[in-house]
Amino acid sequence: VGVIHKVIDNCSDEEKIQIGNVIILNLDKLINDEYANFIIPIILNLKDFNMNQKIYEYVVDNLYDLSIKKYSSNVIEKVRCFYLKCLSIDDINKNKIVEKLIEKKLVSELISDVYGNYIIQKCLCVTQGSIFLNIIQVNINLILR
Repeated sequence: VGVIHKVIDNCSDEEKIQIGNVIILNLDKLINDEYANFIIPIILNLKDFNMNQKIYEYVVDNLYDLSIKKYSSNVIEKVRCFYLKCLSIDDINKNKIVEKLIEKKLVSELISDVYGNYIIQKCLCVTQGSIFLNIIQVNINLILR
């Protein structure tokens, strides 16, 4: 990871995009790897809208499977935090992860998983209004256990 970080730091913008695209093509292999998962936040920090959108969509589309694995759950948190801080992304996209949790009724399944519970807790910390209330009402019995 350190080597890739140094390579990216010393590349032209065009080369950074090429490296980022290769990483995105292999996201499914890298995101849950003990060491390689650290590359994904490096790519996010390049702040290339298209690459970041692909990463975000991959996370949203694979939310359940990624939430129950140690390394990919950390990546979900990094992606979620990055998007919450990103001023160029509208509020609808910022809440896609939370909405996916509700839509697929994943909260009740993830709340009892050690890594999934972490994702639920982090999402609840930043969720407001009716979305927060909906999560609590639907899952009150699981939360009180």
